[in-house]
Amino acid sequence: MKKTKEINVQDLAQRIKQKRLDNNFTVEKLSDLTGLSSNYLFAIEGQRKTPSVKSLANIATELYTDVDYLLFGQREKTDISTLTQMLEQLSESERKHAEVILREFVHAVSEKK
Repeated sequence: MKKTKEINVQDLAQRIKQKRLDNNFTVEKLSDLTGLSSNYLFAIEGQRKTPSVKSLANIATELYTDVDYLLFGQREKTDISTLTQMLEQLSESERKHAEVILREFVHAVSEKK
């Protein structure tokens, strides 16, 4: 029988806050992006509320991460969907600039090998 993973609410709250900070988002910015109230997000980060599945999925999307990471702190595989999500939010002109930057980065990293 497969063992179920335990969800640690304190760790969940800390991972949400850390991902928000990693993205340089204020609670207000995340509120605007998710449509969830700032008070609700503060309550989640303060462990006074546990997000619904729908809210958690919404938070994960806007923080460019996945629900598994927020719940359990691990990812099963590397996924480029985070990059895709970020690029989809850019204008066509911004995407072209991002492509140039990424191409230069990949070239520079490849030269170091």
